[in-house]
Amino acid sequence: MTKKNNVKKKKLEPEQPAAPNSKLTGYFSIFVFILAAVLVFYPPFFRGLFFSEDIFIYHIVTAIVFLLVCIEKIYRQDYTFLRTPLDWAVLAFALAYLLSLIGAVHPGEAFYGFLKALNWFMVFWIVSQVIKSYRSYTWLLNIIVAAGVGVAIIGILSAAGIYKYPSAFDGKVIMSTLQYRNACGAYLAAITLLAASLGIYTRNRILKPIYSLAAYLMLLVIIGTMSKGVWLVLLVFLLVFVAGVPGLKRLKAIYFLFISGLAAAITALKFIPAVTGGQASSAMLWLLIGLIIVAVGELGRELTTLASQRWGWKKPLRLLQ
Repeated sequence: MTKKNNVKKKKLEPEQPAAPNSKLTGYFSIFVFILAAVLVFYPPFFRGLFFSEDIFIYHIVTAIVFLLVCIEKIYRQDYTFLRTPLDWAVLAFALAYLLSLIGAVHPGEAFYGFLKALNWFMVFWIVSQVIKSYRSYTWLLNIIVAAGVGVAIIGILSAAGIYKYPSAFDGKVIMSTLQYRNACGAYLAAITLLAASLGIYTRNRILKPIYSLAAYLMLLVIIGTMSKGVWLVLLVFLLVFVAGVPGLKRLKAIYFLFISGLAAAITALKFIPAVTGGQASSAMLWLLIGLIIVAVGELGRELTTLASQRWGWKKPLRLLQ
């Protein structure tokens, strides 16, 4: 009797929906993450998307990635859309542009502004959805730093005459791929602070010197933009950055910025006159000297760390590790 009742109960129980293929979901999530990484990586290489023909393509790519992220969320049975107050705030910013269409003197320009604001919201939302762990968060930050380094390298090679990029160097000022010195300097200043943050918080001994080299290259180009406004803003931001870093990490930040900044300053003293004078070989030689300065600084930090571990000098270890 009991067995029969159990059989009846099993028949009466509703069938549970089949769980989505976790392996397929994982691959699709990785694919969507790569597309989101492309969205944040390539804009600075296309004049910063300041011009209509460049950002029009970006609108299309963003819409496609946005749709794929929505499909990935639905497949995972995740039906949330706006989860935090910041999500609502960014959407409200885009809607404010939409409201500006009412009574606009130039409706076409107003609608174009709304599309740009909507694109910003979509990119923000895409990034917030694809970041599911600390690892994916750091990966995305590293991709942003890689974009900044790419912009810096193109600016340096163009100034040296090794690689020709349209309007990246006008004979006196480095503008790189953004083709406007203030925009180039401001962009690289922000990425330099990001590289400094990653450099002082990572414990990976391979990544630490890479971040220092990245900061050195970007600081060199910032000096080469000859934008005094950007220099002043960067100095203020660096002071605020160092003041905001907690505890002993503040000393790590000072050391990181000192090594990268010193190398960039020494290099710029000879690199800038060399590129403006058309002396490519001399410019690249001084670029190499700057790289050596950074390498020596990082080697000194590493040797201090090893000595601290060997002889138990805890304080130097805590300061520089």
